[in-house]
Amino acid sequence: RHGQAGRQAGRQAGGGRHGRAEQQQQQYQQQRRLEHERPPSVSIAIQRRLCGKETLNSGRKGRRGDRRRRTISMASLDMTPGEVKLLQESAAVLQGRGPEVATKMYDNFFSAHPELKYYFSTCFLGKKASDDGKVETTLMAKVMAHILFQFCINIKDLDKFKDDCERVSAKHVSRGIKPEFYPYLGDALIEALKDTIGANLVDGVLEAWRKAFDHIAALFVETEKRISAEVRNQPGGWEGFRKFKVVSVKEECDSMSQHSDEDDFDEDDKKTVYTLEPVDGNKTLPEHKFGQYVCIRFHMKDVVTHRNYTLQSITDNKLVLAIKSADEAPTSKHILAQWKEGEVIEFSPPVGTFLLLESLAV
Repeated sequence: RHGQAGRQAGRQAGGGRHGRAEQQQQQYQQQRRLEHERPPSVSIAIQRRLCGKETLNSGRKGRRGDRRRRTISMASLDMTPGEVKLLQESAAVLQGRGPEVATKMYDNFFSAHPELKYYFSTCFLGKKASDDGKVETTLMAKVMAHILFQFCINIKDLDKFKDDCERVSAKHVSRGIKPEFYPYLGDALIEALKDTIGANLVDGVLEAWRKAFDHIAALFVETEKRISAEVRNQPGGWEGFRKFKVVSVKEECDSMSQHSDEDDFDEDDKKTVYTLEPVDGNKTLPEHKFGQYVCIRFHMKDVVTHRNYTLQSITDNKLVLAIKSADEAPTSKHILAQWKEGEVIEFSPPVGTFLLLESLAV
């Protein structure tokens, strides 16, 4: 008690290194609380999953090692052991039909909310027949199926997928995916499961899937909120889409040409290098990290769409982007045909790390 009283007196006097250290610690904790406040736009369903006491940096707060360590089990799992068992068993059985379920889910989602389709790349939405030729699926559905089913099967041990959560969340941040989209996608998933399972539907399965989806959605919402803050608050950072003007166009031949996130690497290919500067008068851009990508908003005829491209560099506070001549994607063809000096383009801030889809752990 005497020691505590002495420390209190020291703080009241406003002097001493201990008083200053404790004041700095209080300021740090206050800032951390502000950073983790829930955004007002998050839906009620998602807020219920965000109300747990743990956060992405849960544990021994304030210690340097724990501030770097990020976990993704930020809220307690609101499922009974019986519901977890139902979920894991049905996910294991349906996993082979995952792309079919995910394709139906996106069909339901876009049918109910067509205004949200432009957030997704047209290159991912084209349907192709499956290996057995029975079901037409999209590339986006295949990726989503891997993520969704592995997360559900391992719902009690999601930390093993924290790297995948970071990668997917970074892509969502680049596209401007909003928290309120997730409940819509959850509704679409339940309808897809109901249609796929059919007469074999067991009581309680859909409820278990919905609880699991809401938990996973909360995981992504919290991760995306943190990434957005990091990107926005870094020197030269910004949020959303920002206009840049093409100031230079050069054709080169380089075996290390950059490519978009849906293409195979092709050595010794010609490329066109575009240099762009911001038009808003703020010439400061973030420090470039190798492998980062940006999202570009395209206005092609009557269609608005988005696609991610790896940055070649940020040089002299200018974005440098290279497009391979052999890139057959509609957006890449649009760039090669339409981007001239003076053209104004919308870019999201650089995020993430470029990966071929096949390298996803899930």
